[in-house]
Amino acid sequence: MKKILALSLFAMLIAVGIGSAFTNWVNTTNDYSVTAGTDRVITPENMTNIHSGMYVYYDGFNGLATGEYVLVKSATGTTFTIDLAHDHAAYAQISNDPRRSCVMWGT
Repeated sequence: MKKILALSLFAMLIAVGIGSAFTNWVNTTNDYSVTAGTDRVITPENMTNIHSGMYVYYDGFNGLATGEYVLVKSATGTTFTIDLAHDHAAYAQISNDPRRSCVMWGT
């Protein structure tokens, strides 16, 4: 039984690793604080893999603000537009990568 459980866990870890290798993750920060509101234009440190129609998690930064999932309404080469329900501190992470600590899928 222990061998089956160990092999199942090993197979799951390999599958997650392979899937992660083909996913275009977003991992960046915003250097400025942002207040809640609609059509907030964000200028992250980089725009790699950010496009309109995707969801990202905008972290609250070290518990100073409430993190939230947001829909990217539009994106350019240097900015993207979102609606925010909460204020966000400077240097908060923006990510869609479940391997990052700021993302808690399913919560």
